[in-house]
Amino acid sequence: MFPLIALLKQEASRTTQRITRKLVAAIVAGVFLAAAMAFAVAAFYLWLAAELGAIAACLIIAGVFLVLASIAVAILARREAPRTIVLQAPQTAAQAVPPTQAGPSTRATQTAPDPLQAASSLLDAVASPKLSTVLQLAAAGLVLGIAAGRRVTRK
Repeated sequence: MFPLIALLKQEASRTTQRITRKLVAAIVAGVFLAAAMAFAVAAFYLWLAAELGAIAACLIIAGVFLVLASIAVAILARREAPRTIVLQAPQTAAQAVPPTQAGPSTRATQTAPDPLQAASSLLDAVASPKLSTVLQLAAAGLVLGIAAGRRVTRK
C-alpha cells in the first residue's frame, strides 16, 4: 500500500513540474509577444506620424484599438445556442420498431438540430442589441479616428 502512495506522489510531482515548465514557457512567450506587438504599434505610429502628423496618428491608432476592443467584447458577449437532442417517438404503428428488435438505443431516435433553426439562432445572436451596439460603437470610433486624423492634417 505504501509503495502505491509513494508512486502516486512521484507522479504528482512530475506532473506538477511539467505543468510549471509549460506555464513559465507560456508566460515568457506572452511577454515576448506583447513586446513584439508594442514595437509593431510603435512602428505604425512613427509611419503614420510622418505621413499625417502626431495627433492624427494617435487618433487613428486609438480608433483601431477601439475596434479591436469592440470585437473582443462582441466575442465575449455572444450567446451560444443551447445544445439539445430532440427525442422523437414514432408517429404511426407502421413506423414502430418490432418489440423483438427494440433495444435501449432504438426506442428513441436522435435527430440533428434543424439547420434553419441554427441559422435563426445565429441571426438572433448577431441582431442582439448588445452586439449591435458594440459594433456600432466600434465603427463610430474608427470613423471618428480617421476623420479627426484627416482634419488635423489639413490644417
